[in-house]
Amino acid sequence: MKQVPGCRELLDTARDCFYFTTRFFEVVSVSATHIYHSALELSPVSSVVRSLYHHQRPTLSPKVVIGTPESWKPNVPISNKDSPYRSCTWSPCGRFVTAQTQDVVEVRDPLTSELLSTLQPSKSAPKLTGPLAYSPDGCSLCCVSNTAIIIWDTQTGGVAKQIECHDVLDSSCLLVWSLDGRTIGVTHGEYYIHIVATYDVSSGKTLSHDTLCSEDEPFLWAHDKSFRIMETSHIGTGRTIHIFEVGPALAQVRSFHISVGRWCVYRIESYSPTSCHVSISVTEGGGHLLILGDQVDQNLLAQEGHSNSHCFSSDGSLFVASVKSGIRVWKCTGSPFPRYFPWREFRNQGWPSDNFGLRFSPTLLSISGRSGVNFQVWHFDDCPTAPVAGRGQHVAFSPHGTCIVTADPWASTVTITNFISQTPPPLHRHGYNNIWMALTGNILVVVGSDTC
Repeated sequence: MKQVPGCRELLDTARDCFYFTTRFFEVVSVSATHIYHSALELSPVSSVVRSLYHHQRPTLSPKVVIGTPESWKPNVPISNKDSPYRSCTWSPCGRFVTAQTQDVVEVRDPLTSELLSTLQPSKSAPKLTGPLAYSPDGCSLCCVSNTAIIIWDTQTGGVAKQIECHDVLDSSCLLVWSLDGRTIGVTHGEYYIHIVATYDVSSGKTLSHDTLCSEDEPFLWAHDKSFRIMETSHIGTGRTIHIFEVGPALAQVRSFHISVGRWCVYRIESYSPTSCHVSISVTEGGGHLLILGDQVDQNLLAQEGHSNSHCFSSDGSLFVASVKSGIRVWKCTGSPFPRYFPWREFRNQGWPSDNFGLRFSPTLLSISGRSGVNFQVWHFDDCPTAPVAGRGQHVAFSPHGTCIVTADPWASTVTITNFISQTPPPLHRHGYNNIWMALTGNILVVVGSDTC
């Protein structure tokens, strides 16, 4: 994939051939004619192989009258009933996805779910509690137990080092490698008191150990040769976001205020250091999902309904959350008027609706997460459908179904999404609440309270 990054058509064809071969290998290996009798007929409508060869099938071949799938299965569920999955992460290259149970760490192929290797802690180490984190070069993988950080060599699969910690660690802690791979940062705690510590990988020594008071869960990320951490303090109906440099002592580098308006029962779920965007989950009135920026009154998304497991992509261009209908992904329009619009949705198809630990792959082509005892991977290329607009939003489709217009009364905006190009849509600010709208040809009619 790295050798031909600009040839999207070639990559799509190769991926589709892979799915076609693995899906129908058994029946075709017994009878080659079933390539035409069943394989092509049962391939998804969006399949490249189907579009190239389906019309060459014999006239008397069986036909599927109803129920032809739209795409290859968009998710890869992996179940472990004996020991449920607790956390998961991606390798820096995006070629491997790793999940942790109570006893072992599994490295799998994200496309086929094939188990590639199993990493086990030493006999002296207690049970694994998570989370997982790869080193920047992908040569090492670490996970926490109750009182130690265990580091594996990903090439040999053996334990390379075990760093003893003075604190009790659990699955709620954050584990991050520095950009140069020489230091590991950890933050954990409960209520308002959180511990921030850094450890030298080669020697295992504690480099720093400090405490932090925060209304919400802090967010830790690698910056330069060290780390930065975000914490919040409560002011009125809003929060003040404080950014600290992690060192021998925490040093504040910047702060900004966000206002949540009339809602008061809420919590900050995730933060994007690149774009300085924060996602907020409101628990009142049926629930709301908000994304705010570091500018005054910069409302980037307002979505009704409960949500959990918020996550921004590394560059802040994508955002994912688990909602009632499934996994929903938003895309940012960028400057000068950033706004998150619905981009992809993976509907619930037999798996539980509560998904946790959602993470983007480094290539931004897949998402991993946990649901119940399952660990799953969702692929964007296999799910080209756009999501349904949330409650409180008005929707209009073009006559040919190629465009969808979504009006958001909360932000007084209208976005136009082209299903074919899937490019960031233009954002139009009209300044009044939407009452009704219609799309005919290339004309959009919006009727407000006193304006048309």
